[in-house]
Amino acid sequence: MTRRWTEACFLLIVVASYFALRPPESLVGSWEAKISGQRLLYTFGPDGKVDFQFTNPPLPKSSGTYTVESNERPPRLKVYLKRGTILECIWEITPEGQLRLEEVDPGGHFPKGFGPNATLAVRK
Repeated sequence: MTRRWTEACFLLIVVASYFALRPPESLVGSWEAKISGQRLLYTFGPDGKVDFQFTNPPLPKSSGTYTVESNERPPRLKVYLKRGTILECIWEITPEGQLRLEEVDPGGHFPKGFGPNATLAVRK
């Protein structure tokens, strides 16, 4: 009985880890936001890769990887850019289908909700 219990627990941990590390389908895709009058395009891939590009005026694309901590409320998003910069955010998909993001100071406290400075993006 103990061996079966151990195997069942191990399987549960593996399955839970797989789904915890997979990017949520609701986040995957391209999103556009306006930040200080400029358009910013975010593209989150299903493989954990992300691209950012200001499109008005066009600027070079920045790329990196991302992880999501979906078990937190609101969920957390960490973006690792190639220059060693780490961006930490909270995020959600609103009832209207928009992506709401709010950046957090690196290594700082993650808020329990969104403030007035949150960015809204629409799916492209």
